[in-house]
Amino acid sequence: MFLLNRNASHRRPLDPIDAETLGVAGADTVERFLSHRDNHRMTPLHALPALASEFGLGAIHIKDEGFRLGLGSFKALGGAYAVFRLVLEEAGSRLGRLLDVADLDRPDVRAVAAAMTFACATDGNHGRSVAQGAQL
Repeated sequence: MFLLNRNASHRRPLDPIDAETLGVAGADTVERFLSHRDNHRMTPLHALPALASEFGLGAIHIKDEGFRLGLGSFKALGGAYAVFRLVLEEAGSRLGRLLDVADLDRPDVRAVAAAMTFACATDGNHGRSVAQGAQL
């Protein structure tokens, strides 16, 4: 079944704070952070021509996240990203300067990270991603 988006906000501009996170610049930031992960690689797109035809669309593609951390889920991305951001925020505060993902391997940043503790209420996809972010 194909349902149209009837939300009143559909096709309206994003709020500035949402645009920062969800816009092109936000996607570029996330990509820089995720490329820091050892196992980061581009995920393949698969065409679904029969489904596109059924809906009268030119093309439909799905992004295959099946290999992420061996979990078969895109949810394995967010936890590590959150840990990276939290480490850089705390280290930046303690060190008195702005930091970027490239700074994660600096000894002074790693020393701050080593004193931090991260916990999750799950050992599933999200929890494993948080654990990987903390390990990195």
